[in-house]
Amino acid sequence: MSACIRAIIVFFFFSLTDCALILPARRVSRREAAKREERQFCGAEPMQIQTEIISPQVIQSVEPFYSIVSTGRTGEESRLQGARLLIRPLEGLGVERLESLLRCHAARENLSQGNREAVMDDPYLLPDALVDIQVESGRGNFVVYLRGHDVQEAHLIFARACRFTATRNPFN
Repeated sequence: MSACIRAIIVFFFFSLTDCALILPARRVSRREAAKREERQFCGAEPMQIQTEIISPQVIQSVEPFYSIVSTGRTGEESRLQGARLLIRPLEGLGVERLESLLRCHAARENLSQGNREAVMDDPYLLPDALVDIQVESGRGNFVVYLRGHDVQEAHLIFARACRFTATRNPFN
């Protein structure tokens, strides 16, 4: 058998195998996803550690977070993904630790379904979905990207972030 025929057979075999393995993913409920996030990011984390971290006082600015998306007709366009928060440095916290604490907070709040009014404007939470939270370092501050899974969630995240920071004391 020639090398070309063997390559074609191998190509078709892997093509068929890949197709057979691509099944529609089982939709994970918000509660299941929150439980998984809690297991992964909370551990035995006490809640009081998170109080300062989720305070509007630590947020220096809120901006819309856009990404560039390629489109067939117009080439590229900007799409709102959520919010970009600039958070002042917090003593003893690095990027990974802050991200874990924010994701833990979001998971626990989603699972507790406690005082909905108290968390109504919390930008790290959505009523029916988990917010994708990513933290990076940026010029001595933390940059927190909050992403939704669609445009409606993105708008809701950005609006909540704006309302959340509007509650902070301007003198702190």
